[in-house]
Amino acid sequence: MSETYKLSFNLTPGIGKFTYKEDWGYLSDKENFTEPYLTYGVLTDFNASSNTRLDDVLMFSFEIDPTYSPVGNITLVVLFNAENFIHVIDWLHEKNLTVTVNGINYDLGIFNPEDNYAKKSFSISDNSRKAMDAVLYYGDVAEKLGELIQKNVGKPLKFELCWK
Repeated sequence: MSETYKLSFNLTPGIGKFTYKEDWGYLSDKENFTEPYLTYGVLTDFNASSNTRLDDVLMFSFEIDPTYSPVGNITLVVLFNAENFIHVIDWLHEKNLTVTVNGINYDLGIFNPEDNYAKKSFSISDNSRKAMDAVLYYGDVAEKLGELIQKNVGKPLKFELCWK
């Protein structure tokens, strides 16, 4: 039987406006992930099952970036101890993700760095032994979840993420 990895949080989406793109959701400046003036949205009540070994979410957004891709994507950036790198990458990159919001399931599938312009990224924060990894999800379901996020800017939503 395959292990399940769960993560939940409350998200009040904001809007990130940049020269070349717009994002809807949440972007943090924790661990110097971005400049404080670029942050948007509010993420609270972070809760992850212990087997995930995640410490936080640095970004959860619907992103439309025409310089990178002709379609929108859901971007998730997570923070964890660098010593857990192999464990986190194994399940984060290899398991099927379903996001549940307001009782509606959005099956985003499995992250594929070669598919639909997605590229994986990994870095270790300069000021600690923390690591970050980004996964992007594309497709019709990601677009539908993105529309929900866009329509609810400024309104709190409960997100439950489950990888199987």
